[in-house]
Amino acid sequence: MPSDYVCAISGKEARETDLVLDAAEDDDLDALPVGWVAVTVRRRGINPAWVALQNTKARVLAQVLAQMATDGATDEERAIAQADAGVLVAAQFYGIDSDTPKYRTEAVDLVIRNPDEDKGVADEWAKIAEVLGFSPAVAEPAGV
Repeated sequence: MPSDYVCAISGKEARETDLVLDAAEDDDLDALPVGWVAVTVRRRGINPAWVALQNTKARVLAQVLAQMATDGATDEERAIAQADAGVLVAAQFYGIDSDTPKYRTEAVDLVIRNPDEDKGVADEWAKIAEVLGFSPAVAEPAGV
């Protein structure tokens, strides 16, 4: 049976015999083997669907404004008509607009096998740990 844990650096799977199957239920590392490192990377970005929706709303508003007969209207009447058109377009897209978040978060969960078991993994983990401000050493429990 293949392991759920594959090292992001070496590509090696955790051995089934190394899985921690007696961890507490609320342990957020599940069965991750002792010494392995779990890394979660999250990044916020602008939602492309939100950008597309904003562009669509702008085009629809421009079309509505282009169709409006404002010849002979005063500047105040033009401003009122444009504000009204803006409200109408906003109302038309309200449902989808309120359901489309401006931001989205991408997340990647990675695991890295115990650096103490593989020099190549240890070297790469040391570089990553230094850049991210982690201690590259895997701490041993007191008394071991």
